Amino acid sequence: MTFAQSKLVVLPEHQTFLSGNPMATFMDHVPYKNIFTFGLCHSYANPGVQAASGPIACTPVIPLPWEAPKETVTVGKKKALLSTSVCRCTLGLGTISITDPGQTKTKEG
Repeated sequence: MTFAQSKLVVLPEHQTFLSGNPMATFMDHVPYKNIFTFGLCHSYANPGVQAASGPIACTPVIPLPWEAPKETVTVGKKKALLSTSVCRCTLGLGTISITDPGQTKTKEG
């Protein structure tokens, strides 16, 4: 587990945009395509951290999709990601969350 931030990379392959940014789906969880390193992993659940007796470079292992997507909104037949969605690194047992969804709120008038 680490406490550093990283950016979610959403490629424009979905061809659906919101506030000028490509919309993410619950399947945008692929390490080194969508989710990059978070710095150092401190979790002793990670065998590499145990072997090194301390933090090592973070290598995210995220085999499952994001949890809690928007069930009623799809992007290319895939459920849209929400700012409250999370996914989990099974190597470091960390929870990955969205801190900035990249959208601007507009006031309806």
